[in-house]
Amino acid sequence: VKILGVIAMIDDNETDWKILALAMDDDKASMINDLADLDAHMPGVTDCLTHWLRMYKTSEGKGENKFGCGSKPQGAAFAKRVVEETHEHWKTLIVEQQKVGKMKKVASGSNIFTELALDEA
Repeated sequence: VKILGVIAMIDDNETDWKILALAMDDDKASMINDLADLDAHMPGVTDCLTHWLRMYKTSEGKGENKFGCGSKPQGAAFAKRVVEETHEHWKTLIVEQQKVGKMKKVASGSNIFTELALDEA
């Protein structure tokens, strides 16, 4: 996928980053590199995504979701920094959990997965 932007949804007083991305095999992928391009080639889609994220929990009787960053989606450069930062946090978590024996690497064919080792009760 190609990262286009991010929406900072606030969920339980924590930022829940919603990455906006486009599949590389999409017909318009060569023309769309940021939210401005997205809105130029698919008018209204960013507003529709933001509206859906704001409202989707109301069907369960909950209130509307709130957003950070002034309630404005942020562009590709900001979103890529969010992805890089959260990936670094994830890698640190994995290393720390491996040190205490809670994480393990599991191989399946040519893929390697990291999985949480459950304690035996």
